[in-house]
Amino acid sequence: MKVLMILLLMISSSLHAQDKAAQKILNKVSNLYDSYSSIQVVLNMTVIFPERENQQSVVTITQQGDKFVFDHPQQAMYCDGQNIWLYLADHNEVQINDYEQEEGDDYMISPKDLMKQYKSGKYGYKLESKSGSIASIIFKPLDRDSDYAKYRITIDTKKRLIKEIIAYGKDGSRVQLSVQKMTPNLKFEDSYFDFDTSKYPGVRVEDLRL
Repeated sequence: MKVLMILLLMISSSLHAQDKAAQKILNKVSNLYDSYSSIQVVLNMTVIFPERENQQSVVTITQQGDKFVFDHPQQAMYCDGQNIWLYLADHNEVQINDYEQEEGDDYMISPKDLMKQYKSGKYGYKLESKSGSIASIIFKPLDRDSDYAKYRITIDTKKRLIKEIIAYGKDGSRVQLSVQKMTPNLKFEDSYFDFDTSKYPGVRVEDLRL
C-alpha cells in the first residue's frame, strides 16, 4: 500500500490549462496556510481496493517549518530538517536518510505542503464544481507515468480550509483523506521531530545516509 505516496506526491495524466477560478481559490487557501508557523492535522484515511475490504486508519501530521512528523499505525516518518526517519511497524525497523530540501518540496506531508503543488508546474487543475462555500477542484499530473489518474480536493472557500482529498489510482484503487481536525500555530520542541529509538524496544536501525 503506497500510503506515503498519497501525502508525498500529488497526481496523474494531463490538464493543459490552469483554471483561473480554481487558482483564485487555491491562492486564498495557500496564503492562509503560509501564515501559520505550524500545523497539526488529524485525518481519517480510507484505502479502497477493488474486491477487497476497505482499510481505515487515523493519521496525524505535524509540520513546523521544514520539520515534520507523519504518524500512521503502519509507518511513521520523522524529519528534523536534515535527517528523515521512516519507521516500518510490521518489521520494527527504521530507515534513516539524508533529507534534501529539493526533494522535500514535492512532499505533501501536510495541507501546507500540499498547497505548494499547484504552483509547481507539474499539475493541471480545474474547478469541478462549487455549491455554496464548498468547492471541488480536480488535479491531474502532467507526468503520464504517475500511479494516480487524478486527485479531487474539496475546499471550504469561506474558511479557506481543505476538507478532503481523494486520490484515484490507475489500478482502480482510491485513497480518501478526510480532515477531522486542524490546529495551527502550536509550539513544538525540536526534539519532537527526532525519532526516539527508546520508544521502540528492539527496533532495527538501517542508516542509509551518505
